[in-house]
Amino acid sequence: MNKKMIEDFYTKKQPVEPAPPYSFCDTIELNTEHPIYKGHFPDMPVAPGVVLIQLIQNMLSDALGAPIRLRESDNIKFLAVVSPSVERTLTISGVFSKQGTRIETAATISGAQTIYVKFKGIFEIIS
Repeated sequence: MNKKMIEDFYTKKQPVEPAPPYSFCDTIELNTEHPIYKGHFPDMPVAPGVVLIQLIQNMLSDALGAPIRLRESDNIKFLAVVSPSVERTLTISGVFSKQGTRIETAATISGAQTIYVKFKGIFEIIS
């Protein structure tokens, strides 16, 4: 999946502000009318796990100012289902370390009172 495939899946509620070195934090609002929910699932729409990981990748890419791809994941925990009918506003935040093109990342996706995803993995900058 690439950034463009889900570009209308969400909108940023706040512009990307310069983050302290090696961290990022963005608030987004989910588009409840996105076609992905028609297949996942029509009667109870939920955000697919792969899309949630793509959100982390998108926000990290924006913070770095460079395109990246997921290289490996040490740990992904889906702690709760993201349903836009329950909670439309999410915060994606994380910290990272950069060694050349290798970006080690720990991130979370959360709502007002729920942590939905915990992620640890490695991305790499692509040229």
